This record gives sequence, C-alpha cells and structure tokens, in this order.
Amino acid sequence: MNTINDGTRRARKPHRCDECHRIITLGQQYYYQTNVDGSDIWTHRSCIECRRHVALQWDLLDHDADNYMPLRELVLEYEHDGVWPAEVVEGIRTRWGTI
Repeated sequence: MNTINDGTRRARKPHRCDECHRIITLGQQYYYQTNVDGSDIWTHRSCIECRRHVALQWDLLDHDADNYMPLRELVLEYEHDGVWPAEVVEGIRTRWGTI
C-alpha cells in the first residue's frame, strides 16, 4: 500500500468518519488519505477529533497495517485497560457529541 495524497479538507458534502463512524458535516474540516495498492485505490477519511489520537492507535497496533482496526473498535476493545484517556472513550462512545 502506498499513500499518494493526504491532508485536511473542508467537506463539500457529508462523509462518514472511517474511525468513529460519525457524520462529517458540510463545511467541517476532516483528514483524508488517498491510498493505492495494486489496482485498488481508496480514500480514508477521519474527523479531526479521531485524527488527534491516531498516534496512540498506531502504537497499539505495533505499526502493523495488517492489524488495522478503526479507532472506534480499538478504543472500545481496550477501554478498560487504561490505555485511553476517559475523554477519548467518552468521545468515541458519543461520536464526539454528535449522533
């Protein structure tokens, strides 16, 4: 897998965060990463709140892309291990205050 483009954008249409599944609304800033693997190309989108916690997510997965799981699943799986700050667990549970 190779990343061919990444950065932040303002949404021109609604998207779903690939990490917490909240709706990224019109005009909201979000992070995107366009990837290619062989003949497959896709764009991964995440809300800014989830993007802030990607480093910890990556550390928990031992920097292994084959073990990737969305931030929401990872936080809920490890929420009782004390790995994630309480505000992150609550943010993921409430989709950062938007349902």
